[in-house]
Amino acid sequence: MKIIAFIKYSLSVVILLALFSSCEKALDNSVPEGTERRGFYNAQIKSYITNDSVWVTQKLDKNSLIFKVGFGFQKDKSVNLYRIQYTTLTLIEELNLAKAIFTSPADIADINSLITTYSSLTDANARNLILNNPANISFLTRTQKYFPVTMIGPFGRVNITEDKNTYDVYGDFNSSLTFFNSSFLSDLKISKNFDFDFLVNNYNRDSLVMTSYYSQNLNRVATIKPVALNTIETHFNALNIINALTFASEIKVNGQVLTGESVAYIKNNFNETYDNLNKNLNFTLKAGKTLPASFNGLTALKATEVFYKLGETKPAVGTVLARFKAYNPATKGITGVDVEVIVK
Repeated sequence: MKIIAFIKYSLSVVILLALFSSCEKALDNSVPEGTERRGFYNAQIKSYITNDSVWVTQKLDKNSLIFKVGFGFQKDKSVNLYRIQYTTLTLIEELNLAKAIFTSPADIADINSLITTYSSLTDANARNLILNNPANISFLTRTQKYFPVTMIGPFGRVNITEDKNTYDVYGDFNSSLTFFNSSFLSDLKISKNFDFDFLVNNYNRDSLVMTSYYSQNLNRVATIKPVALNTIETHFNALNIINALTFASEIKVNGQVLTGESVAYIKNNFNETYDNLNKNLNFTLKAGKTLPASFNGLTALKATEVFYKLGETKPAVGTVLARFKAYNPATKGITGVDVEVIVK
């Protein structure tokens, strides 16, 4: 599936919406496979999750920063699985967090040893040495016991990659999902964030909760919510710019420059969040923050266009890097004020 397939959006509400849109329904998983009631549940789940959206996890593990994952469920029983890697944590911070999961004395001693080894290096240099120097394979192996090591570090860069899988446990479609044939899933297994076999605990048209069969711990439970396909890549490309732009920038609101403000203005005043009404990831004003009058009281930003990708040559002064729409998240529809990040 090419990324362009990731970019068409139609969140349609299908069979029996009136019965299920008002409240969340728990599945009675004690009902034997093959009975009429079990088939009814399975049909309902299928109608909700195969709706041309990508279902993005809201929380995967205890610190909730290492992974976000997108599930593109298809009616032909395939799943397009999207890896959305995003962390602002350093290797040392990730290792310290791992102590809450790996609690054996031997693991704690090994984690402390790795922290000592990496403490004299910058995060980028440490990642480069263990990923790209074959002589350090033992350090890579030891570290990957606790989480997958990537070059994504404290600048919070985001990568989106895709892997294809299938799911099928009982019958044509079931509330149990087992994924096969994905190196991505091996990464998730190593990281202790997610496991291969899931049970859809409860669902409605806006939210699914999946629990691993292997544990009831919080880091094995994921709430996933649908996001318009044409906004995923744009949102995360914008997030890259907000977190890791390396040259001077300015902010324009309705064509007027905010004096003295750069792209850091968005990072300092807005949090990345999920807009349930409009089914998109956005940036919402932080509590206690106020915006200038030019925002017209609109408190959310949705990325609509991103023209620059990190690593490309710095464009000319005045070039628009990314465009957002400031809007009211309590209202259906994305209409409001144009907000732009431009080169200074």
